[in-house]
Amino acid sequence: MERLGTRRSPRGCGSAVWCGGVVFRVFTMAKPRRAIVIGGGAVGVSAALHARMRGWDVTLIDPRGVAGGASSGNAGVLAVSECVPVGSPGTIRSVPRMLASRDGPLHIRPAYFPRLLPWLLRMVVASTPSRVEELSIALASILEGAVAAHEELAGPAGVRGSIVPTGWLKGFETEAGFRGSAADFALMRRRGIACDELDGNGIARLDPALKGRFARAVFHPGCCHVGNPHTYVRALGDHLLRLATACLADEVTGFDLTGGVVSGVRTRTQSIPADAVVVAAGAWSKPLAAMLGCKVPLDTERGYHMMLDARDCETKLQHPLYWADKSIVISPMGDLLRVTSSVEFAGLQAEPDFDLVLRNLPHVERLLPGVRLVPDSTWLGFRPSIPDSLPVIGPVPGVANALLAFGHGHLGLTLGPVTGKIVGAMLDGEAASIPTAPFSPSRFT
Repeated sequence: MERLGTRRSPRGCGSAVWCGGVVFRVFTMAKPRRAIVIGGGAVGVSAALHARMRGWDVTLIDPRGVAGGASSGNAGVLAVSECVPVGSPGTIRSVPRMLASRDGPLHIRPAYFPRLLPWLLRMVVASTPSRVEELSIALASILEGAVAAHEELAGPAGVRGSIVPTGWLKGFETEAGFRGSAADFALMRRRGIACDELDGNGIARLDPALKGRFARAVFHPGCCHVGNPHTYVRALGDHLLRLATACLADEVTGFDLTGGVVSGVRTRTQSIPADAVVVAAGAWSKPLAAMLGCKVPLDTERGYHMMLDARDCETKLQHPLYWADKSIVISPMGDLLRVTSSVEFAGLQAEPDFDLVLRNLPHVERLLPGVRLVPDSTWLGFRPSIPDSLPVIGPVPGVANALLAFGHGHLGLTLGPVTGKIVGAMLDGEAASIPTAPFSPSRFT
């Protein structure tokens, strides 16, 4: 007599019955696995896409819709070079000088300083040389696969051509400014990041629009550029909709928790059953994590941009540029330039201070003659930032089926798809492609 046996088919869609060496597949109706992803930015949309591709029924929730936050207003650089944490011994020493200058790269509104102080103290603790080295290793590990992860999602969404391998240029007006960043570039090289040093002639050959503008520069050839981040992330969201995913413009107000398991998500308009929950709401993630019993030291770096008409410029800028002396990024987007501001800490509710970006108009005109000095538009967005510069990716301690995926700081667009891929693996109980312990929410407990 032939032995009979059964084995599970993939995703629990049925069972395979073996009889006489022949496999007869018996299909049964599997219970759908329902995942709710909170957040419609690059991270949330990517997590939802990977969950859907793994067979989960997905509902995406964000009151601002898809690409309604920082994912739409960033400089569009896939900055795979940026493995240097924000906090370092040099940064800490420079904070008093930066705060004393209205034109400096850091602004903290006085009324917000007491609230920010615990966050700043945590950054100081994470800024020792040994800790900076550890953090850079973790950042480099997740950055390494970032471009490939974008291509994996952009191809099916029809926007593969939006990812352009432009590299990223960092310009310094003086030799002293260039030497002041030597430690950062040395750390990048230790992590395997290409940092091509250029003198004035090299800068002119790489980008003629910058001839005679900078004394020195560093070029990261491995970086790419997305010319319209809003359109790009929206295209990923449209692809998500084509995969029969529900996208709700609603606000999450709570979770149904029983015995360390989330069974549902409550919004302002309804209650939705869930087998798993992913919190990927960017700067708005802190209270959601707290509802799940996880306290995370998340704060918000406010970033501004202005769009300038560059059609009359003498020569068009060819590469996204970080102007180190002004701490701004100038990013070509068609006939326009997107000029970003330095960092402001003032929380989510304070009124905008667009002067933080508008004050750069004379500098941009001096750099790129012919640019129109009346902005087409201005924008304020909120970067979700963690004191140790590592995103929070992983399960909520004590809640079996809730994952956190936020806190990417300036790297939200860059790391969105690779974070989504990690989340997808975690949802299915699989190991991610990189060690995820450095990003775990449990590091704060």
